[in-house]
Amino acid sequence: MKFLLNKTYLEEKYYKNVEYYKMMEDWHKEHGGVAIEGIVKKLLISHLNNLPSDSQVLEMGCGEGSIITWLAKRYPYLQFLGTDISPVAIELAKSKSQGISNVIFLVDDIENSNLKDASISFIISQSVLEHLINYKKALEECYRILSPGGRILIRVSNGGRLGRGINGFIADFLRYLLGLNKVVYLNPTFKLNGNKEEKIKQHMTNFDLAEIPSDVLIRDLKKIGYKIRYFTTCKEFSLKSDNYTKWNVIKRKIIELYVKFSIFPFSHMGRTTIVLAEK
Repeated sequence: MKFLLNKTYLEEKYYKNVEYYKMMEDWHKEHGGVAIEGIVKKLLISHLNNLPSDSQVLEMGCGEGSIITWLAKRYPYLQFLGTDISPVAIELAKSKSQGISNVIFLVDDIENSNLKDASISFIISQSVLEHLINYKKALEECYRILSPGGRILIRVSNGGRLGRGINGFIADFLRYLLGLNKVVYLNPTFKLNGNKEEKIKQHMTNFDLAEIPSDVLIRDLKKIGYKIRYFTTCKEFSLKSDNYTKWNVIKRKIIELYVKFSIFPFSHMGRTTIVLAEK
């Protein structure tokens, strides 16, 4: 793990970066109030619909609170808690949740959480693990916090799919096949420079601390004790890409066949990992 990855450095460069969290807030506003993939929204709604009244729902790493505030408005009979290590993010979250009685926000470090054992029914982790120094410790804490039978929904970019084009696909495929994947720790720049479009790109990449391959994540979850209830790397997103629409019939058929393959390692070859795991 690289020397820059310590809480003191991150607090100064990341957790106090008001512009970063305001950009996140604007991103959600530009996508109807909540910017999450359709499949994530479907899983959230399906699970929340079946929770008993007054169940405790946690979004760990809630950022400026758009997602959990959006959910709290739609499920007034559930209790929502948003935690984040950034006091800047929590202040923004509190400001947008005024008048909503079933959601509260707290500053909390999920790698060393102050939340009680077995106190939460459902945990949401939306694009959080890649921003943590020790994501495995965070998953262990989530396991401790979850009540028996409680679940966690994780969305994270697939760090096992870094290559582009056919050569990149083959290289990534072989790493999965041979079990060579490892977490790659990064030295992010935390820079937001240039025009809005440039800043959006930097917002998506310059704040990641780790690239986590999907097979490594699944193994880590199982070692902790989680049972995997749902898993995808969203290969079907390929059918909506600009490249797919431009390719000839033969290439499109190959992509369609690839999307249908659900056996290992094809199941890991999408670029977005979504996992529903149960304690």
